[in-house]
Amino acid sequence: MRNRRSSANTATVKVSAGAFSGAYPATLDSAAFVLFRDGLRKLHETLSGSAAFCPIEPWLLIDIEGDGKGYIRAKCVARDDPGWGNALTFELSLDQTELPDIIRGLNAICDVWNVAEPRARLP
Repeated sequence: MRNRRSSANTATVKVSAGAFSGAYPATLDSAAFVLFRDGLRKLHETLSGSAAFCPIEPWLLIDIEGDGKGYIRAKCVARDDPGWGNALTFELSLDQTELPDIIRGLNAICDVWNVAEPRARLP
């Protein structure tokens, strides 16, 4: 649900990492998705560097780094309350071939939430 006074949106965050999985409601700002998408686009082009999903309230944090050879590591923290709640910390290993689908997913989120930023281009 979009908050008409700000760029905050309510969403259900679903996490699955190894044997752990769960879902929780969170409020995430649209600008964080745009910055993350654009950072992933650059990472896809160069395979090195980083991209981060850092919303104003830290319900979900994702820090992705590429090694320049196509190997990508994502360090993630999912919180059930951004102030003092429980946190699940996990890491994921990705391959460069997975980035286009992630970027397309972020484009879809930006479309649904009517983010006015230009769409990320895929090679």
